[in-house]
Amino acid sequence: EAELMPAYAPIGELFADLHDRPDRMLAKGVIRKVVPWTNARTHFYWRLRRRLDELPLQRRVEGRAPQMSAADVERVLCEALVAGAGLGPAHVH
Repeated sequence: EAELMPAYAPIGELFADLHDRPDRMLAKGVIRKVVPWTNARTHFYWRLRRRLDELPLQRRVEGRAPQMSAADVERVLCEALVAGAGLGPAHVH
């Protein structure tokens, strides 16, 4: 096993690398869009901030309407945000 490790390690790394490419993940539907590397830090910072700000709202909706699924709660909050911002349906993810 120790003798084969130097040969198998690069193959395993290449295999994993080919499966984790943004274009491949987009093709498989795992992600919605590819974020350019130069914008990645800003994009994911604001996405995380938005998601963290949504949590208390989600909990309030779930407390008042426990029969709603998590997906329904997220959809309702997203629609309310879009409506409040005066944006059209194209902005709902």
